[in-house]
Amino acid sequence: MAVSLVASVVTIIDSIDLTVLTMYGYQRHFSVITPRNALVLPADIIEQARREPLSQHTYVTRPAFTMVKTIFGKMPFVIFGVSPEARAILMERCKLKLAAGRLPEEGKPEVILHADIARNLHLKIGDIVLQPTSEDSYSIIPARLTGTFEGPVWL
Repeated sequence: MAVSLVASVVTIIDSIDLTVLTMYGYQRHFSVITPRNALVLPADIIEQARREPLSQHTYVTRPAFTMVKTIFGKMPFVIFGVSPEARAILMERCKLKLAAGRLPEEGKPEVILHADIARNLHLKIGDIVLQPTSEDSYSIIPARLTGTFEGPVWL
């Protein structure tokens, strides 16, 4: 019994880094700069990011969050609202392909998620992902799932 208990604890502890690296693995492919206590980044910070030698592209995004269920409880997962041009570049960088459905249309409250995230949240295409009545997946306007990604990065 003691061996089983120790093995269980070790397994859970060993899975912490894998969970974090999987949930936020997109940061291996691009950087995210977010404001603190503000809705948007100041223009001088955006310009500074664009001048960085390793900076290839910069995009303004409108993030939203949903809570993914893990063995440790709920963890926030960011949903980036980007232009179709930025989405195409991010998909390429992260080696993501459309698995099902379609890409969101520009300017519409639509979302595409990695298939694993959609499965974790028990969502199917056409379901509401973000909504005003949800504490875990809040958006001022309801947003529907239009498609799912497949590939090595959760985005």
